[in-house]
Amino acid sequence: MVRELGTALDTLRTARNKAYEKEKSDLCQRLKDSEQSVDMLRMEIDNAEYGVLLPWFNKEKVETAHLDKMIDFEKTLHSMLKDIAHEASEVGRAVSEDNREAERAADKLNRTTKRIKDKFQERKDYLTGIA
Repeated sequence: MVRELGTALDTLRTARNKAYEKEKSDLCQRLKDSEQSVDMLRMEIDNAEYGVLLPWFNKEKVETAHLDKMIDFEKTLHSMLKDIAHEASEVGRAVSEDNREAERAADKLNRTTKRIKDKFQERKDYLTGIA
């Protein structure tokens, strides 16, 4: 997951540099905000708690229902991360082609990043017993 986000981050940095070269300051700021959101999510995932460190995932007993729930979270997050990679590419393409879609693509990427953050928080809450 961290690798996918790192790739998206590189794509966004390249797009922001192109927007800067084209003197599109509003777009540059929007892309910088997108970069920060993706990078924060990347760091959060990289430093996340994992089930083996928590009490109900131990060597003696792991309930199948807990494992199934975690597998569902991981599958959903993986699928959503593919969306981020695709959307970052769309932002890069739109900036390169110098079309009006770049701002909309950046906004869509920001919404997807927020959805992933929310899903990851849901996973974290489940792991820690909050949800």
